[in-house]
Amino acid sequence: MSTDVLGTATEEPAAPAAWIPDDTDFGARLAMVRWRMGWNIKEAAAACGVPAASWRLWELGGAQPRKLMVVGRKISSRTGVSLAWLVDGRDLVGGQTP
Repeated sequence: MSTDVLGTATEEPAAPAAWIPDDTDFGARLAMVRWRMGWNIKEAAAACGVPAASWRLWELGGAQPRKLMVVGRKISSRTGVSLAWLVDGRDLVGGQTP
């Protein structure tokens, strides 16, 4: 005879599968920077001197800025993120691109 209360689990639920952030494109890296800084899209755009509509398009629409290096430098200088990683995903240690 079991002493379990009806409806209670006797085993721990399985842990969710581990996940790895996707930083394979500019928009994903931009979202990571914004998240790290604790900003919403409007705050990030204002802090980095770019239009909010552009930031939204880059991050959510999969587009890249026409002047990627200019925009990348603005974002890098205001957030401290690596310019090389932001614009093309190069690894900070090995200089490798994914």
